[in-house]
Amino acid sequence: MNNTTNITCPKCGAEIPLTEAVSHNVREELAAQFDKQLHAEKQKLKADAMLKAQQNVSLELADLRNQVQEQQARLNQAQSAELELRRKQRELQTAHQNQELELARKLEAERLKIAAEARQQAIEAERLKLNEKELIIQGLTEQITALKQRAEQGSTQLQGEVLELDLEARLAAQFPGDGVEPVAKGQRGADVLQRVRSNLGHDCGTILWETKRARNWSKDWLSKLKEDQRAAKADLAVLVSQVLPAEVIGFGWFDGVWVCDPANAMPLAVALRQGVAQRSSRCAKTSRPRSVRCKNTGPGVRSRSIRPPSTPPCFMAASRAS
Repeated sequence: MNNTTNITCPKCGAEIPLTEAVSHNVREELAAQFDKQLHAEKQKLKADAMLKAQQNVSLELADLRNQVQEQQARLNQAQSAELELRRKQRELQTAHQNQELELARKLEAERLKIAAEARQQAIEAERLKLNEKELIIQGLTEQITALKQRAEQGSTQLQGEVLELDLEARLAAQFPGDGVEPVAKGQRGADVLQRVRSNLGHDCGTILWETKRARNWSKDWLSKLKEDQRAAKADLAVLVSQVLPAEVIGFGWFDGVWVCDPANAMPLAVALRQGVAQRSSRCAKTSRPRSVRCKNTGPGVRSRSIRPPSTPPCFMAASRAS
């Protein structure tokens, strides 16, 4: 058995025989070198693998990071889009609510406006109805007042005519020899003209009588009676009225005219007629004075007798009036 081993020279290619010892050493040395190289290669491969692995990992990590970033970006974008969408939805909801609120406000305002207009129209219609009713009531009141006035005027006129006719009848009955003439209706003047005549029928003078049957005293009656007296050229003027001035009770001389109430008309007529008769020279001898009982119905006044005086104050008043 041959224990030599040939090796080939790497340079010249010659085979060189090796002994067992040398071969063993060589083998060990070569094995050591191989192991060293193998270890180095392993380390290198390991390092390369690790480097490659690290590179791969880094790349993967970078890729993962990129993916994460991309995903995060997409997530952020999605979140932003979602937030924007939610914001728009809120805006739309708020705008819708505002529109509904504005519409409700407008509807309420319109309802209030329509209600106010309807209420105003109702008030105006009611006011017009009230005005119409007031006008109707006013017209009816005016008609009633006019009718009352006509009735009162007719009643007052009728009452005045009754008083006038009563005075005329009483004068004619008291003095049958005198001429008692009523003043014609529509003719300017008083109510009754008494022509005083003597027993022989001679005219002695005239007395103008005016009757009033009203509620209140009027001074204008006296002015008119004086004008009528001057127009009729009467000696005396007498106003017979149910209401007398506050200064006169029953009868009396007032503002140039004799005034009396109906109760004292005849006693005053007797006295005044006697005065007119005494004033006339033709009637003085034929007229005899008579006493008359005059009862004043005024409060606090007692009955008294009136005798015609020799110079009655009525004659002086008559002179002033004429």
